[in-house]
Amino acid sequence: WAAIHRASEATARIFGAMTELIALPKAFASCRLDGRIVAIAYGVIHKRFLVVEAVATDPGYRQQGHAARTIAKLIDWAQKQRAVAGCLQVVSDNEPARALYRSLGFNRELYRYHHLRKDIAK
Repeated sequence: WAAIHRASEATARIFGAMTELIALPKAFASCRLDGRIVAIAYGVIHKRFLVVEAVATDPGYRQQGHAARTIAKLIDWAQKQRAVAGCLQVVSDNEPARALYRSLGFNRELYRYHHLRKDIAK
């Protein structure tokens, strides 16, 4: 995830620490080409729902089905864990991601929300 997002070392550590704290059943999935991770995601199961998070594809490998295969691996894992449905979050104007998720059957919008920000630095 950190390499695909070209995240800083500090951000990578924070992401790792956050995912380690998840106490629910979780799985990480990836798609590799020539030993290199080109797509990644993780899933968490809560009350028989698969929650797909942190889907990322290396920009040079987008639109080639790697994210779809990665998410399919998570869905397969979740079915084995007896999950009955799945959900995820997507930025509303990210049409390539929305098309990907629709192709995988994520076609019902549950709700919209907004992130609000306030600068508090002095």
